[in-house]
Amino acid sequence: MSYFKMNTALYALVIILGLSSCKYESDKIDMHIRKADLSSFISRLENDITSNKQIMWDREEDSIFTFKSTTNPSLFKEKLDWFYAKRDTLKKVSFFFENSASMNGYIGDPEFRQNIYRIYTALPEENTQGFFVNTQLYPQDNIIERFKKGDIKTKGTGNTDHQYIFKEAIKRAANNGLSILVTDGIYSPKSGDNNLDLITIDIAKDFKEALSNESIETVVLKMESNYTGIYYGQKCRKRTKIDQKRPYYIFLFGNKYSINKALKQYIVLKELKGYVAQNRFVTTRGLYTPYTILTKGDEMIGSFKAVEKGYNQKHAIEDLEKESSKFKGTPNDAIQFAVAIDLSKVNLPKSYILDASNYKINGKTDFEIQNILAVQDLNKNSKTLKAIELLSKENIKPDYLIVLRGHKELFGNINVELIRNLPQWILETGTMDDCNIEGDTNTTYAFDQLMYGIEEAYKKISKEQSITNIKLTTNL
Repeated sequence: MSYFKMNTALYALVIILGLSSCKYESDKIDMHIRKADLSSFISRLENDITSNKQIMWDREEDSIFTFKSTTNPSLFKEKLDWFYAKRDTLKKVSFFFENSASMNGYIGDPEFRQNIYRIYTALPEENTQGFFVNTQLYPQDNIIERFKKGDIKTKGTGNTDHQYIFKEAIKRAANNGLSILVTDGIYSPKSGDNNLDLITIDIAKDFKEALSNESIETVVLKMESNYTGIYYGQKCRKRTKIDQKRPYYIFLFGNKYSINKALKQYIVLKELKGYVAQNRFVTTRGLYTPYTILTKGDEMIGSFKAVEKGYNQKHAIEDLEKESSKFKGTPNDAIQFAVAIDLSKVNLPKSYILDASNYKINGKTDFEIQNILAVQDLNKNSKTLKAIELLSKENIKPDYLIVLRGHKELFGNINVELIRNLPQWILETGTMDDCNIEGDTNTTYAFDQLMYGIEEAYKKISKEQSITNIKLTTNL
């Protein structure tokens, strides 16, 4: 090698090493900056927690993950564990027991008493406050002891102001709080103040104001218990002595983490007696529900292939062909495929998601929902489950399958919406006539009007009629 060439090579090597060194130093500096940013992020969050500032935990979770790729893994895990511990910590629990005269009939029933006692004694003692409530709040230091004695009397037991109760419950659920309300759900205003046509509007207004500041969710559980005593009729204003099953309700208010924790630890449905049904009211702002079409699996009828290639989520298919006469067995005159979707952040009951009446399909095709399946219920040896296991490369972990089938009009855009519906049990529970209460074990006066108000507020704050949209395309 000539002297010139050797010097040139050495010079080039020096430059490369110099650049590598600069890049290494730059990476070190960048890592230091990112580490400092993460520390600043945590410090700011600690200050917000200490000062009882409203925290949008979903947004903060997205923020902390921006540090993942540039932070030491062990440090990131340490901070992430701290984040989740703070996010899931209940600051306070408010337990409201409606003590209007119409609740007296439940107090003697052993199952009702067991349920209330089980729930209250499961709550964290150090930060739980009990209240009797009707048209005002009555704080109680020993509410469970009074309940055990059957002593629930305070002032104002002649009426119940659910608008006031809901407002107080939501207010106390802010900033990682949880509110639990036990009530008969009967709208019973003061005599001469029967503005039933306005209660939906008033409830919607109060909820909307509260939801504008924080992502509070609401769960309502319909329960039933034996009722022995006087039923105070609202429409006919008459008193009827009864001894029969009657519904009552347990409401939960809080962010989704507080409510999820409550349903796992404090209000465990399988441990409660007399559970009937439930509904969960949620906001859907910024809700992410990734989905993909499965090109393999037991639900597949006919043949087709995905338009998107590689590990991209599949939202379009092409080359659709129905089963031919060569098919083993009787050919299906249809195309069928499953859409795998992650609805884990929706926080709706499984029963709601599996109900096809809660979906709407728009488009010029004749595809219809054939079935809705929970992934956890699939046979472990199914082809579908094997196909789902491969979806981790598409950054999706589905928990449900929506099976679509079309016969003639097969090509075009398909828009599947999971819509907001009040479940049938709420519609069947509400009544405007409680004059003949004997033998009626299901209905509650004006209960559906209260629920309409809550649902209206969640619709308005979410600014969308649907919970999520699945947009698909089938091409020639």
